[in-house]
Amino acid sequence: NQVLAYGHCRTWPHSRNHAIYRVVILCALKGDTMNWPDDADGGVLRRMEESGFNFDAEVEIDFNIDFDHWPLNEKEKEQIKTLYPNSDIIDPTEEDKADGRETGYVQFTIKDKLTYELVMNMQETVTKQMQNIGGWCESWGALQD
Repeated sequence: NQVLAYGHCRTWPHSRNHAIYRVVILCALKGDTMNWPDDADGGVLRRMEESGFNFDAEVEIDFNIDFDHWPLNEKEKEQIKTLYPNSDIIDPTEEDKADGRETGYVQFTIKDKLTYELVMNMQETVTKQMQNIGGWCESWGALQD
């Protein structure tokens, strides 16, 4: 699998395989053939298009949930697992802590066709669901073979 791009996010990196996702969003954008908005997520999608991403295929899309506190308590974990049974709770690594990142995150994966609307809707929905426990979703990633 090749990591093609990663959506807007608050902290780096976010993934089950920590090292793979150290990808910088490239800002040298060419063309706008799919007419994505001029924002961070639209820019990522344009870059993915330039890299040959197949938007017609269903792919695994990772979404990350950040929190204003860590660790999560059992009730919070239960709420997350009820909504996203395939989610992983990722504690900060020693490297994260050395870089000043003290909070972990939650990651879950869906399989779907990657669209701007899907990304926006998922981030909005997840953020609304996680608000009551200090969580928000503003980062995502997609892999393509």
